[in-house]
Amino acid sequence: MIILLALLSGGAFTVSLDDTIVATAIPRITDDFHSISDVAWYGSGYLITMGGLQLLFGKLYKLHVDRTIYTVSLCIFATGSTISATAPNSFALICGRALAGTGAAGIVSGGIVILGHTVPLRLLPVYISITSGLTVVGTVAGPLFGGLLTDGLSWRWSFYINLPIVGTVLTLFVLLYRPKHGKSSQHASSRSCKERAAMYDPLGNALFFSAVICCQIALEWADSHYPWRSARVIALFVCSAVFLTMFVPLQVFMRENATIPGHIAKRRAIASSGVFMAFLCAAYFSVVYYLPLWFQGVKGSSPTHSAIMSIALLVTMVLSSLIAAGLMSKTGWYNPFALAAPVLASCGAGLLSTLEPNSGPGKYIGFQVLLGAGVGCAFHIPFVVVNATLQESDRPTGIGLMMCAELLGGALGVSVAQKIFESRLVAFVGRLAPDVERSTILKTGATELTSLVPEDQVAAVPKAYSDAVTSTFYLSSACAAASIIAASFMEWRNIKKSPDNETRNEGTELHTVPTSGERDVVGLHHGGRKQWSSP
Repeated sequence: MIILLALLSGGAFTVSLDDTIVATAIPRITDDFHSISDVAWYGSGYLITMGGLQLLFGKLYKLHVDRTIYTVSLCIFATGSTISATAPNSFALICGRALAGTGAAGIVSGGIVILGHTVPLRLLPVYISITSGLTVVGTVAGPLFGGLLTDGLSWRWSFYINLPIVGTVLTLFVLLYRPKHGKSSQHASSRSCKERAAMYDPLGNALFFSAVICCQIALEWADSHYPWRSARVIALFVCSAVFLTMFVPLQVFMRENATIPGHIAKRRAIASSGVFMAFLCAAYFSVVYYLPLWFQGVKGSSPTHSAIMSIALLVTMVLSSLIAAGLMSKTGWYNPFALAAPVLASCGAGLLSTLEPNSGPGKYIGFQVLLGAGVGCAFHIPFVVVNATLQESDRPTGIGLMMCAELLGGALGVSVAQKIFESRLVAFVGRLAPDVERSTILKTGATELTSLVPEDQVAAVPKAYSDAVTSTFYLSSACAAASIIAASFMEWRNIKKSPDNETRNEGTELHTVPTSGERDVVGLHHGGRKQWSSP
């Protein structure tokens, strides 16, 4: 059991590492590919597929053997990492990131599913907390590893590093893990092919994912490739709206086979929690991706040093998350933290927008601490709400919804921040070098802008670049502030006094069955079926 926990934790660590490791490598990537206009895709390409496919993978794990889906997910992630590491141009890198995000979606959800199948119910929270802890460590370590690898070797090693970890996890997982065929798999196999196909809600998943992709491409093309009023951009936004409009009635029609069942979507606590985390993560990821640009483009820091300078945000987020989780367990209330988090995060992001080229450590570290404290307070809240509100059979879908909201909120936040950054950068640099074309500015790397302006204007470039980057933090502050509206709609519920605590284990019994061997075997009865696992 310890080996399985280590393998699943290793997979979760690699996924979270890949989430943030690219942040400090972006300036070097833009220098090599001359692709400053593609910055948003390096992060959002990964997050969109990882978030947009969460619900689909939830169905796959429900209908198929978990060992097969998890193994395929690891292979997809490794393939995406290989493509990213060997990418000859920016487009190939974006494709690799998107493919890696697809595998990451299955790894993240699969780890929780497998633990639920193999760990006794009374120990499940402990195992999940260990896995989640290593996920946070990966998030914190990502920018630092990315900086070290970019400085010491190449930015490509930010993706090569995934391969030995995934290879080890994949080999040991296939050799050691033997799945138990659950009730859901047997139930699915008893249906006809048409009924089984309907259980995946393929049209619903396709509509939802298409809507996300159209919106993302429209945001990417607008103003950098085509004018906002161009037919292409408008058509993409219209297509996104049409796909979403078709998605909603389809979910009502599909009922229990829907990607988002109506009885879950209509719960006020679930809807408000999803909106809350989408806005808060939009604020958080925007800062994570653009703060290193400020350190490297304004302060002249190396990728490694910029990672060290921005690590205060991630460390504070982890610490405040642990403290908030402890206080939530002690008091039973999560609402005060949901209301306090947006205030702290909005103030922190707003203060980051005041940074100047001569701002010292006291400011950029202190402001990061304030933002990290706010985001960390809310880290566990959506999952607490899901477990306190939904029945056991609905919790996987609820957790998938929360993860989808977090990841897509972050991806769209980064894309909108990119539009703000591009428009302000062109405006500011254009004043210093009126003869330089817009496309040239956007294709120039973050650390090479001084080559575009006359020598007598070089000293003004850091100020112009600083103003362009810090303009994105206005968006972060606004998104964090907006999340307080969603937080105010959350039901006030004390998880210690919730009736669900008394019925959570109803129908579940743990007991020890004598066997002929030296060890006892723990039997888990749930819903009329029995699974066996060794303690």
